[in-house]
Amino acid sequence: MCTTYDATVYALILALQSGDEAPPALPCERFGKTNLKYFEDDAFGMKLARLSLISFGEKIHDDQLDNNNLKSRLIPAPLMKAIRASCKAEPEMAKDSRAGTDRINQLQDANSPLPEIFRAYGDMAVRSFSQFQELTAQSEELIRAVSEWNFLVDMVCDYGEDYKNGTYNGFKREGLPTFSEYFDKHYVEFSAIANSISDRFVQALWAVQEDSVVWNTLFKICIHALDTVLTSAILGEDVSFHYFKDLFERIGKNRQMERDIKRLGISKP
Repeated sequence: MCTTYDATVYALILALQSGDEAPPALPCERFGKTNLKYFEDDAFGMKLARLSLISFGEKIHDDQLDNNNLKSRLIPAPLMKAIRASCKAEPEMAKDSRAGTDRINQLQDANSPLPEIFRAYGDMAVRSFSQFQELTAQSEELIRAVSEWNFLVDMVCDYGEDYKNGTYNGFKREGLPTFSEYFDKHYVEFSAIANSISDRFVQALWAVQEDSVVWNTLFKICIHALDTVLTSAILGEDVSFHYFKDLFERIGKNRQMERDIKRLGISKP
């Protein structure tokens, strides 16, 4: 429920460096069953899953610092057992993640220049993934580029909510409550930052180019994000993607199909 797509991208980068096959693609809407059996003997995969949970725990911690209200305390409650178990299993990773989050919060509280905060996100990501394997210079650069891109996208996607809640956002300006309004006034400033981050991302991606399923999958994911997310936000379109809404719709359709197959006596292929 709380593993993230950026964790998938990082997993592909690590697989690309090690020469491993891409992880198996499993349908995440199988709530009635568990996909854990596919990974329970995979030490690397389990470590990556724990990192994703630890990272999500840090996001919850950060949200609670920004908005210490009933909603911020109740919503993550069902996930806390798994997050605490992951922190216990990977204490060094949990310690590094908390230190990285604290450092970023210090920079944000001090209104430090955005490039410095971008670098802090990159540093935290590299420290985390260095615990999996020794990174090549190219892999480290790509991980930093992905991390900086994620921070950029988070600020863009969360602009309206951050403005309303009074929480940190490096682009936020008084009197401009939506990102689209901010962009209309500050498009030169934003474009310079976004182009720099995007160019670094593309260059880092091409630096590890090879003819493999892993790289081609990574390329399609990254280029799709680069082509769609910022453009949608600038136009004032929805960038939340309604993942869980779509997820539950798919679950409903799958269940209806199963009932129809049973009712009509159709044999599955």
